[in-house]
Amino acid sequence: MRKALIWTYILDGHTPIPCEDEKKWSHWMASTDVRIRYDTFGENEVSTVFLGLNHNFSGCGEPILFETCILSGVLQGELRRYETWEAAEVGHAEIVDRIKARGPLIESTDGRAL
Repeated sequence: MRKALIWTYILDGHTPIPCEDEKKWSHWMASTDVRIRYDTFGENEVSTVFLGLNHNFSGCGEPILFETCILSGVLQGELRRYETWEAAEVGHAEIVDRIKARGPLIESTDGRAL
């Protein structure tokens, strides 16, 4: 028999804890800074957060509860999701390094980024 999915989680330190009490979860999410990392450099903005909602919709494997999103800049809109706080920290750093390695954009004579 398949295990019932738990959709809502809160954090105990860096550890996700299932929370099936909707009021408790809602209060926790509204009163907690869920940001793990946030970096801006040049036109780039990268944010990594605890989602609080399980984004593993397949029901197989661990809950996916963390996300890094590029909010602006050269890779705007790209995102990654993770199962653990630690993986989210590593993923955030990888994305920041990847953007920084690209260097400044060079524009062609017609204004397109190359």
